[in-house]
Amino acid sequence: MSHPTRWSLLAPALVGLASAMMHGCESGSTTSRGRGGVLASVAAPPISPVRPVALANGEAIMPSDLETRLRERAGVEVLEEIVLETALREVLRERGMQVTQAQCTAEESLFLELLGGDGSAVVVSEFRSRRGLGEVRWKALLWRNAALRALTAPDVRVPEGAVEQLHAIRHGERRVVRLIAVRTPEELSGVRDALEAGDRFESVALAMSIDPSASLGGLIGPVSRADPALPAALREAVSSLDTGAMTQPILLPGSIVLARVERVLPPDGTALDQVREALSREALLRAQRSAMDAMAARLRAGSRVTVIDPTLSER
Repeated sequence: MSHPTRWSLLAPALVGLASAMMHGCESGSTTSRGRGGVLASVAAPPISPVRPVALANGEAIMPSDLETRLRERAGVEVLEEIVLETALREVLRERGMQVTQAQCTAEESLFLELLGGDGSAVVVSEFRSRRGLGEVRWKALLWRNAALRALTAPDVRVPEGAVEQLHAIRHGERRVVRLIAVRTPEELSGVRDALEAGDRFESVALAMSIDPSASLGGLIGPVSRADPALPAALREAVSSLDTGAMTQPILLPGSIVLARVERVLPPDGTALDQVREALSREALLRAQRSAMDAMAARLRAGSRVTVIDPTLSER
């Protein structure tokens, strides 16, 4: 299964199953002891009909109308979330640990902080909307993060030199860059033809680039030579260029890239000692995130999953 749950679709079935297990004799007709101890047949209460989830132009939209399409749209992603949660619960039981509400609240506070601190609730709301995270999936995400952070915390170590590296990334020389990524030499030739014909770089990126930055006209900056989040070949290629210069084709896994430097940003003069505390915390959070992602990948890979519903097959 593949980089973050529609519990509402599963809850009715689970509740129904639990009810059947607890009151297995209540389906159909039941018996009760009447006067004198004689068993009398008692009709079960009528089963409530399935209610529509919406009305459209006077027509009822039933749960079954939604379920298959919802599974096709996000079923694999949601299934992966649930699989990871089952694996995390197993590890927590083995280690005698529990995730508390306070830990989940702390994860939500961290989201707010990283997205801008005070007043960023709107940003979180937009993030949740884009990711399709309703209240149930959002709480499940916070729980997974809290569980992963608690399980990995004893082993997290900040790499030596990480704080100095972050200082270079945040406050050293950087370049605002646009790029165009294509898959084949033939597509690269088309990009070059368009640029030589006078088309604007950002317009070509929007039309032809396969990189997520295409919607922004290829804009990915600012780029620091010290930033390991970007491929080393790209960082090295742009780090020696002046404003307006374009790289030679850069071969990356799965793509060929042309990049252009929009402008060079000089060091901002902030001394390391001025920001050491903040950068130390950022370095710790980065180390935690790396350890959490690694554990999540191991747990997913080691989980025993049998997919029965064909709509949950990977696409």
